[in-house]
Amino acid sequence: MDEKYINDLYSQLGGEEIFGKYEDFVNLITNDDSYIKDFHENFGEETLGSIEDFTNLVKKKDETTELASPQEEVVTTSDTEEVETPGVSDVSVSEEVVETTQTPTIDTPEVEEVEGEE
Repeated sequence: MDEKYINDLYSQLGGEEIFGKYEDFVNLITNDDSYIKDFHENFGEETLGSIEDFTNLVKKKDETTELASPQEEVVTTSDTEEVETPGVSDVSVSEEVVETTQTPTIDTPEVEEVEGEE
């Protein structure tokens, strides 16, 4: 929604005498699809441009559709515990589990074919 454009529409095309209170006009022109369409039909494409361009300028954007894709939140945690040891300072112990996946391999000796007597 372009607030300056909406203000210009209101003041240059009739003001309060034609549209009533500014707040009511803004509410209608930014939220009411039928009002937007009727307004555009009354003032015409020559004055307001195409209906698509006009709608993009005046209609409030739906905040849920503005995101191109859902945003993922990544949370990382660390389990670090501080342990006090007499005579040793600034020691911390980290409890970390590391998982690895390995494919088992079996070493087999190469088998040579031996031609035998039949």
